[in-house]
Amino acid sequence: MSKKSILIWVLIIFFLATALHAGESDQQRVVTEQLIMSPKPTEWIESTLQISKDCKRIAYVQNVDGMKCVVVDGKEGKPYENIALGKSVFSPDGKRSAYAALRGEKRFVVVDGEEQKHYDAIGKSGPVFSPDGKHLAYAARDGGDWYVVVDGVEGKPYNGIGDSSPVFSPDSAHIAYAAMSGKLFSGDMWFMVLDGNEGKHYRGIGKGEPVFSPDGSRLAYEAQAKEKWFMVVDGAEGREYDEIKDGTYTFSPDSSRFAYVAMTGDKVNKDNYVNIRYFVVENNEEGKRYDGVGAGPPVYSPDSRRFAYVARQSGRYFAVVDGKEESRKFDIIGPRSLMFSPDGRQVLYAVRESNKYYFMMDGKEGNRHDGISIDSLVFSPDGRHMAYAAQTRGKQCVVVDDMEGHLYDIIVVFGGGRIVFGGPDSFYYIARKGDAQLFLVEEKLISGGKD
Repeated sequence: MSKKSILIWVLIIFFLATALHAGESDQQRVVTEQLIMSPKPTEWIESTLQISKDCKRIAYVQNVDGMKCVVVDGKEGKPYENIALGKSVFSPDGKRSAYAALRGEKRFVVVDGEEQKHYDAIGKSGPVFSPDGKHLAYAARDGGDWYVVVDGVEGKPYNGIGDSSPVFSPDSAHIAYAAMSGKLFSGDMWFMVLDGNEGKHYRGIGKGEPVFSPDGSRLAYEAQAKEKWFMVVDGAEGREYDEIKDGTYTFSPDSSRFAYVAMTGDKVNKDNYVNIRYFVVENNEEGKRYDGVGAGPPVYSPDSRRFAYVARQSGRYFAVVDGKEESRKFDIIGPRSLMFSPDGRQVLYAVRESNKYYFMMDGKEGNRHDGISIDSLVFSPDGRHMAYAAQTRGKQCVVVDDMEGHLYDIIVVFGGGRIVFGGPDSFYYIARKGDAQLFLVEEKLISGGKD
């Protein structure tokens, strides 16, 4: 097969975006665009686009003569019958890459372009790098046995490995995964494996990932005994509930506090409940019951002193901050948009009202847009600037301090793409023009007097 080379060229464009910010002083945005990749629209699969954490490297899957290959930084990899990218192709430090591939009846992981051992199956979560980028783990099946493979070494064989496994601790010192042994439907078959040591067996382990505390010293996961679910934190079982919402369990930044969302109701048959009530459990204390609690985990302030979550009652959404309900209610509060400012003093979240989207900050409305990328909100290191991606007039832009920037077809804040502050007054991101032109956009904020 003749490989088609992808021409990568650099185009630097300077332009100045000037706007009056909040009626105070002018703030100018000096923008540099660098065209870093231009794949053929008919060949690349945009939904597979992945960006390294520092936004300096790009990968995606491309169709090539009936096969698929991964293109990393413009270089085509070997073609395969199918490819699965997993959560991230790149290691956190951006130096390594890994993905799962299929050839014939065998599946395997490709690390930095090199095929690893071939298996009958690779786990759904795909290959996972440790936070320091030094280790790689994934689940694999050989015949009837499942293993977790860490740095090419197979662990103990089991009958099954949990779909969300394995998971590294933030300090990269520990690894945990759910495993299953014994005959199917034989009772307590599932358990957590931490650094090779098996925990207590349960009827089930929750679908959400096991969660390590930020300091790596604590582990929490969801387990089932009989018909009830509960959290297991540091090996201790919590109170039983009818359901615990997957993906809502979280530790505070200082690792001392822990919270999750639980549900109780009246069971009418195997899978259905009535009189359902949701609530947050924080350090084993149950909060007020509501019709619903927003998607995503509760959030802590950076200093771990404050605590907030989104609740729903009578069809309206509102924030609950430090145990107190905010008075203003909304049609929608964006899932996972709730956060504290870097100094912990302000609470922010994205809302929708009358088909317009904006951020609320301590009761004050930001500018309204046609859409907001709710996961894109970031602050500068000194906390003076706030930036996010928004949609306006059929295009997308980065909004900084309520000032809209240059319009693009797409601001890439998916697949690992994000807005990155490189300093207190400078930031960069990936944007797309047309069908497939990808630009690295770098901006600097310059304050000036009024005209």
